[in-house]
Amino acid sequence: MDSLSRANVEFCLDVFKELNSNNVGDNIFFSPLSLLYALSMVLLGARGNSAEQMEKVLHFDHTSESLKPEFRDSAKCSQAGRIHSEFGVLFSQINQPDSNYTLSMANR
Repeated sequence: MDSLSRANVEFCLDVFKELNSNNVGDNIFFSPLSLLYALSMVLLGARGNSAEQMEKVLHFDHTSESLKPEFRDSAKCSQAGRIHSEFGVLFSQINQPDSNYTLSMANR
């Protein structure tokens, strides 16, 4: 989970740096979680070179070392599938029923 969180932060900072370089001095508002969520779903359908490039840009290319053993060792589950499963765990941890907030996402 830590490597997935680290990959998410690295990707979000990359996007922020790119947006900032094109809008120097302007206020920037974007939803990195929505970007990550949408691109992670696209990654599920990507294969070959496209999948490798997406994993690199999203910084997922180094996450397999610290994924849970049941995901890492599964021949049935691709790297994208493992990442998708870890996102599910991450979102359920963020949105605990006993928390003082509710995380609600809608990508349109």
